[in-house]
Amino acid sequence: MSASASPYRNRTTIRGEDGRPTRANCPTPRARARRDPARDRGLPACDRQRAQAGFDLVEIHGAHGYLLHQFLAADSNLRDDVYGGSLENRARLMLEVTDAVVGAWSADRVGVRISPIGSFNGTTDPAGEEAGLYVARELGQRNPAFLHLSEPDWAGGPELTDDYRRSLREAHPGVIVGAGNYDAAKASRLLSEGLIDAAAFGRSFIANPDLPRRLEEGLPLNAPVPDTFYGGDHSGYTDYPAHA
Repeated sequence: MSASASPYRNRTTIRGEDGRPTRANCPTPRARARRDPARDRGLPACDRQRAQAGFDLVEIHGAHGYLLHQFLAADSNLRDDVYGGSLENRARLMLEVTDAVVGAWSADRVGVRISPIGSFNGTTDPAGEEAGLYVARELGQRNPAFLHLSEPDWAGGPELTDDYRRSLREAHPGVIVGAGNYDAAKASRLLSEGLIDAAAFGRSFIANPDLPRRLEEGLPLNAPVPDTFYGGDHSGYTDYPAHA
């Protein structure tokens, strides 16, 4: 299921016959029916359960070519109803889902992740810069806990320019969390210049259980092993050593 019934140019990870992860081609999705987007308003029940389970926040994933990003991106959304065409229509589902989740909990318990620039999972939005600024502006009016910006350089794409970061900061007055190909130097510079409020580390945290100490003391990092990222046993999750 997607915004439109267009061929999906990507492969996905599934469990193979040997029980280990394997890659498989994705089929052409069906277009999400007009009545379906409203059903996403049932999501708040899940968030109430998470709140009761002791979660501090939830994050809405509007990035990386997944469903909400497929609706937002001009190359994957070919609809001619109120969820397609103009940028305002393409962003509608992401904002409706955000409003529903915020309504079920509170804005300070909800973050939203976007990846407006770059190619992810077969989605490359030619209007990504404009879409990112529009979504950031609209989310800023809702005052969520944070806007999580996934930057394209982690997947081999270009590094965001400081001009775009400044535009994003002007569009979104709330907390901006940057994530991408970050190291201590990049995080420190962007934090000191006020272009982000926090930096997120993913792959380096997987490989370094003591990452905060290593960054603080300038210690070398373990190299992550990508073959263990998406399934398998404990290898690549609990066997990376802390620094001696």
